[in-house]
Amino acid sequence: MNYQDPKSGRNKYIDRLQKIANRESRTLPIELDDLRDFLQHMPGAGGLVGEIKGNTQHYLGVIAEAADAQLASLSVTGAVPADIYDTLLEALASLSVTGAVPADIYDTLLEAREVQIAKNREKNQTGGMVDTSAPIDQQNINKLPPALLRRYDVYIHAEKRIPAPDKDLAAAAAPAAAGGKAGAATQEHLITPLRRVSAQHIGKLVRVRGMVTHVTDVKPLASVLTYLDEDSNTEVYQEVAGRSFMPLQFSRKPDGYKWNKEPLLQTRGSKFIKFQEARIQEMPDEVPPGATPRCISVHLRGDITRSAKAGDTVCIGGIFLPEPFTGWKALKAGLLASTYLEVQEVQQLKETYDEALVSDEDVAAIEELGRQGGLFERLAASIAPEIYGMLEVKKALLLQMVGGVGREFPGSGMKLRGDIHICLMGDPGVAKSQLLKHVAKVAPRAVYTTGKGSSGVGLTAAVVRNQVTKELVLEGGALVLADKGICCIDEFDKMEEADRTNIHEVMEQQTVSIAKAGITTTLNTRTTILAAANPAYGRWNRRRSPGDNINMPPALLSRFDIMWLLLDETDEQNDMRLAAHIINVHQGRVGTAAAAAAAAAGSSSAVPPEGALIPPRLLRAYITLARRQQPAIPQELTDYVAAHYVEARGQEASELGERGAYITPRTLMSILRLSQAVAKLRFDDNVVRSDIDAAIALMRASQASIEPELAKRTREDPVSRLYMAIKDWAVKMRTPLVPWETIESCATNAVITGDTRRDIISATLEEYAAISVWIIKRDRQGRTVGVEFAEEDIAMA
Repeated sequence: MNYQDPKSGRNKYIDRLQKIANRESRTLPIELDDLRDFLQHMPGAGGLVGEIKGNTQHYLGVIAEAADAQLASLSVTGAVPADIYDTLLEALASLSVTGAVPADIYDTLLEAREVQIAKNREKNQTGGMVDTSAPIDQQNINKLPPALLRRYDVYIHAEKRIPAPDKDLAAAAAPAAAGGKAGAATQEHLITPLRRVSAQHIGKLVRVRGMVTHVTDVKPLASVLTYLDEDSNTEVYQEVAGRSFMPLQFSRKPDGYKWNKEPLLQTRGSKFIKFQEARIQEMPDEVPPGATPRCISVHLRGDITRSAKAGDTVCIGGIFLPEPFTGWKALKAGLLASTYLEVQEVQQLKETYDEALVSDEDVAAIEELGRQGGLFERLAASIAPEIYGMLEVKKALLLQMVGGVGREFPGSGMKLRGDIHICLMGDPGVAKSQLLKHVAKVAPRAVYTTGKGSSGVGLTAAVVRNQVTKELVLEGGALVLADKGICCIDEFDKMEEADRTNIHEVMEQQTVSIAKAGITTTLNTRTTILAAANPAYGRWNRRRSPGDNINMPPALLSRFDIMWLLLDETDEQNDMRLAAHIINVHQGRVGTAAAAAAAAAGSSSAVPPEGALIPPRLLRAYITLARRQQPAIPQELTDYVAAHYVEARGQEASELGERGAYITPRTLMSILRLSQAVAKLRFDDNVVRSDIDAAIALMRASQASIEPELAKRTREDPVSRLYMAIKDWAVKMRTPLVPWETIESCATNAVITGDTRRDIISATLEEYAAISVWIIKRDRQGRTVGVEFAEEDIAMA
């Protein structure tokens, strides 16, 4: 263990043991990377790392015994030896407890043992498994189970780096041969896919990656049980290795006599450790086509508990072990056994913005970006660069990831959310789902789901039965898993109305109230919602009001800070640019400028050239720093914001009349949140007037996409004109069935003439039948005789 830390130059494991001796730490992590580096110059010891990985459970006990021996031989004045692997006991004697050490449960246990010994001496009684009549000395204490007095837990961390192939070893040794410093002859260790963990890994140390879907409460688990012999006032100990045990069967005393009364189990003298069970699910990119994600149970013990919560994406290193069934399950299972991972290490793959560390290189690169100018547009353009255009929409998504400033009033309990909710609505094929996927990938904590495949219970919380304790517990849904993150809900319009009402409380109050199966509680859902939806009949119709196109209640729409309409409009020049962009994406020439600039500089934190895209890592670092700002709105801007709000309300009422219902008091709160997000991007502690103007411009752009001027509202494509003519006739006649003769008459009324008349009618019927707006009726010869709407669509029109 005489391993020198390359960063600090100190003896790494001596310092860890010293902290344990001083009771400043309760864990002793052993990193196999350090052990391999230490043994690479020792002949014949290279296979030790492989033996530890193949029989990890055994070596946990070996390392714990070695650490016990070292901690038991502490010396106040001893010096740290040079080689702790060869002289382990001498090195242990060099450690000492420094400073005042507070008493803990182990001190209380030893004091209780000393009192018991005094009583035994008075009665002159001996016998039992432990001779407590002898004085307390080192030999007598060693008779106690070592796990009973152990103040720490040993964890073996799997390798993060493995030896490189022979050709890479030669390349790494070349600098040393030339008189330089040898490079690292290692490469990154690959994580074992969860689906490939099989019987060959039983008892071995493996690393898997997945998403935590369920976490139980932390419960006490028996580690060492103590039995009290009242005849001789002695104690019997039993170490427990798993979650279940068989109590000791006492027949006779060690001296051959029968017990007058069998030893009783004493929970007060036993040792319990923290235990938690979790379930991780296979990552979506590792699931083969046509297969369902696999899950595996993981067990966490000691101080490693509470290191992961539901919704986290983690990399877990642990021992793959079998667990036989007990009770009635054993009768049904026969020789079968379940498997689990005994966790040794939990590594978060996606740190939250609050936990993420920004390096000095990132800070310097961000400062250089600020000096280049035009940062707001560059940051927005760097979001999903493979998607053409939509700069204003990407600005809104950027502000959503940055967020506003939330406030809480302790006196009244009122909360003002700082999260910005956005809904993207539009025609099919405008990359709404791709935007959601990109945001879910960039955000440190995000959950992607669809409205059609999500129920109200799946979004909020479900009552399930714990497989360990058999009690009813709450299991969080998508909105709970995305707490302090982003929940991306695709096909938002396809949700059932009963399920959609569960989101109302989440979006404004940011809580979920549960009253199920005797469980009444409130769960935190401090979640930013990014939703994507299609219009009521698949395509947006400018001739109808937004209320007819948007198939959502106003109470839900008002909770979105920004409602953006994305249309697939015909424009020759824009279509040419879009087609060229798509071709460039397929050729791999889009979105690579930032990566190329970073690769050229040898770091992902390199400052891209002026006007180039910003790499994803640097973008994430920028958002991390921006979210730490808490800008306030000064008093002098109050009148300016209020005047704009009143003017916008009056203008909406004069232009749109009763149809104008977009600007509400919640709109004012949205402007404030957006302006705070813009101020965060500038790393300013105060909101200025330009931030308010930028937020207002963004709000106006989103409202203009829904309600443009009258000349721009009329759709001129013949397919939409024919559809509206057919729909108006069916609503007027109050019948879902429209015959073929009426369809031709509607085509004439919609001014559809010429040689393309039949093609336009056929295209209209097929297009709206494909999205289930109507059903095409045909006769026995296959000729079209009409279309039929759903009866509820005509009744609700």
